[in-house]
Amino acid sequence: MGVGGKIVIGLTGSFGSGCSTLSKALVDKKFKAVSLSNIVHKKWQEQNPGKPPESATRTQLQDIGNNLRKEKGNNAFLAENAIKEASFRKKNEHMLVFDSIRHPEEIVALRKKFRNCFIIAFGSSSQERWARLKKDYESKNLTFRDFEVDDERDANEDISYGQKVQLCVDSADISIKNEKNYPLKYKQREELYKKIKPYIDLVTGIEIRPPSPDESIMAIAYTKALSSSCYKRQVGAVIQNENGIVL
Repeated sequence: MGVGGKIVIGLTGSFGSGCSTLSKALVDKKFKAVSLSNIVHKKWQEQNPGKPPESATRTQLQDIGNNLRKEKGNNAFLAENAIKEASFRKKNEHMLVFDSIRHPEEIVALRKKFRNCFIIAFGSSSQERWARLKKDYESKNLTFRDFEVDDERDANEDISYGQKVQLCVDSADISIKNEKNYPLKYKQREELYKKIKPYIDLVTGIEIRPPSPDESIMAIAYTKALSSSCYKRQVGAVIQNENGIVL
């Protein structure tokens, strides 16, 4: 049964798309952040004592995340661990943000636990994400090809306990593009928050408004998706003319 009273935002998307930055922006707005990857980083630190956390490669972290899901026999293990971590917080913390969602069963676990749970997916082109991550990769003697391999693996691994970010994006309630880069970190946070503020205002009750025409049409497409015979990737589509009339 979902937990009432709390507003929960879950963030997913390809690495480098801005999810972690948005999480920090939400913290600035009084949200409390919990990352599903906290336990992954702790595990890496145990395996690499004395090494700075920033020296971890994405491949190493991917391996640890996969091994945890496999060993526990539970693809939602990272989400359930993060939920437990959040449960130790103060009970009056009613706005939570969960970052680093990389498997669709993690979304299922969050929605099952929290009645007011909304998943936001962030997307950026590989070129933009490489521009943001190039310095970090090259500091570890890694190349653009290494980035591509990590990205392909991140999107959809062909194992049940692997990362499946694309399916997470498909399951999101809201999808946001983040193609701009700003030299100042606080500016980046401000711009990302501006993109989602209308939705945050809706879910927190600050703003009450009817759906826009585009949102109404998308609701029809979503409803049709529920009738899809493909249960793995339910897809619905609606064709409309320039006047918004459904054809």
